[in-house]
Amino acid sequence: MLRVVFVFLFSTLLLICNAQVKYPDITSDETNEFSSKISNHYMPVIGVWVWTENNLAPNGFKKNLDEAGDNSPVNLLVPFLRFPDKEVVDQEVYNQVKLAAEYAVKKGIGLLPDIDVRSARRAFKNKYPGEQQEMLRLKETRLLPDETKEISVVSIKDLNDHYSGGNIPKYNATESNVLRIYGYSKNNGEILPASVKDITDLCEIVYESKDSVCIRLPASNENQYSHACAMISFTLFYPDVFGSHLIDFQREIIEQYGNLPLAGACKDEWGFPPYYPRYYSEGAYDFWFSEHMAKEYSERTGGRELLSDCFLMGFGSKGKKTERQVAINHFMEMVRTRNVEIENDVFVDAIGVVGVRLDENGELDALVASGLNEFTRGDFKISLDKRTDIALWRNGEGKWKGVIQAYKPMEIPDALKAITTDWEFLKATVPPK
Repeated sequence: MLRVVFVFLFSTLLLICNAQVKYPDITSDETNEFSSKISNHYMPVIGVWVWTENNLAPNGFKKNLDEAGDNSPVNLLVPFLRFPDKEVVDQEVYNQVKLAAEYAVKKGIGLLPDIDVRSARRAFKNKYPGEQQEMLRLKETRLLPDETKEISVVSIKDLNDHYSGGNIPKYNATESNVLRIYGYSKNNGEILPASVKDITDLCEIVYESKDSVCIRLPASNENQYSHACAMISFTLFYPDVFGSHLIDFQREIIEQYGNLPLAGACKDEWGFPPYYPRYYSEGAYDFWFSEHMAKEYSERTGGRELLSDCFLMGFGSKGKKTERQVAINHFMEMVRTRNVEIENDVFVDAIGVVGVRLDENGELDALVASGLNEFTRGDFKISLDKRTDIALWRNGEGKWKGVIQAYKPMEIPDALKAITTDWEFLKATVPPK
């Protein structure tokens, strides 16, 4: 199964499948026959096709494809497969995409369906229930001197984006957990680090639902603390970005669709759920959080705890300005590199046919590409100044061997010689006129 990713406009990712559509070969702009399609000398014209329930009806795709095929220059269409009660992994959706792809080819149009994991959230949650994204909300309050005080923490309502609009399930909270409550004192607005104590056991949960929590805090004169911070995690209906099975699950979806006559597939603006400026005024510091994320943070920082560092990042602490900045940098870099890893599961910039074979450990074992400019798989990277047709594979001894194909003999690029010196040149055959 071929797993290849193109970066496109607006952070959209296009995945090229191994059943590439063969477009009508318009070799000249001068023709006596009218065509709405531009010459193949130019980049393809791409359009978005938002599917509805009507498109899932028998032949429900034909009208749109007839109109696009006969009356527009579009030769690549991206079907958005986002439904309230169906997912891209469902057989019904797959079967209809198959029929639509076969019909689109007859119209000179290639389909690149959006088969992102966000359109299979139910399936992912059912298979990996412990790998859901969490939002950690930190809310501070001043304690009362002679009486207890209640503090409520509520999750963000109607958390959604372009994958969860309309009647499609939102990314709302499905569970809440009180992770920790800190008590501490302040001097001139700064937290005194020596005063910070875990007072979770001194507090009482008044009520707890999937999207809100109310906690009763002790009086300040009982423990010498002037302030308290409740740290509540809300589990969202969204796959954990740091989940250990996320990339494998996405690959499984791609493999499911890999035998269809598609021009590719789409992954549109990947990342965490949206966090809009209007959330800034909700009186809480918010962090993306999960058990897998906390584990990664600990490994990156030599054993530091993400939960306590979220408290430090959110509120600061006297004398810990540099430590806070370091924690923020670690957190931001961890988030950046993980999302790059997901998007660069395999990244390719090439023209034409691309094939990738991975070994049982997910490492590159073979690559064939026409017009290759750039390739990334984990730590393996190729970046060429000039597009080149190459084939690269490991031989029986596990050593790299490669072939370059061109019409004229050429110098082996330094980027390729850095991989191996075992390259052969293969002269390409000039096609007949």
